[in-house]
Amino acid sequence: MKDMLPETCQRTLEAIQADPLELSSALEEHCAQCPSCQEARVQWLAMEDAPSPLVPASYYEALPDRILRKLPARTARRFRGRPLLVAAAALLVLAAGVGGYWAGRTTPQAAPATAALPDTEVIEALPVAPFEESDDPLAQVGNLSSQEAATVARKLAEQQHLSRISNETQP
Repeated sequence: MKDMLPETCQRTLEAIQADPLELSSALEEHCAQCPSCQEARVQWLAMEDAPSPLVPASYYEALPDRILRKLPARTARRFRGRPLLVAAAALLVLAAGVGGYWAGRTTPQAAPATAALPDTEVIEALPVAPFEESDDPLAQVGNLSSQEAATVARKLAEQQHLSRISNETQP
């Protein structure tokens, strides 16, 4: 490649390699005119400023072999008798699963006990404010049984009637 460069460029490159900061005036003048030599000088200066590598050049290439040498040797595993043990365990789990499934299907499900409460017990069972503060009262009415809903409606009607009477009596 040096044969392809002009002689002045070759001398300039040799001088840059020797000392890129101390060039003769003729070489400085050539660098000012030749963009290739200018770029070579800048790259050489940048290469000198680069920090030296922290690891040797072949460190990463040899790393997998070094790690494999430090690992213990792998011994051949013996599976004598274990396949039967694994098969027996699998059959036991399968039998327990199938048995539990069939036992659950044949067991009758008990109906939930819902006894009708008399009105007096419903009233005592209801809290003072049947609706929670954060929820919409209309959304909670659907959760009440028909007896409880009727009792709540009756109580609300009584409260409205009492509030009308008290409003009429006040001047």
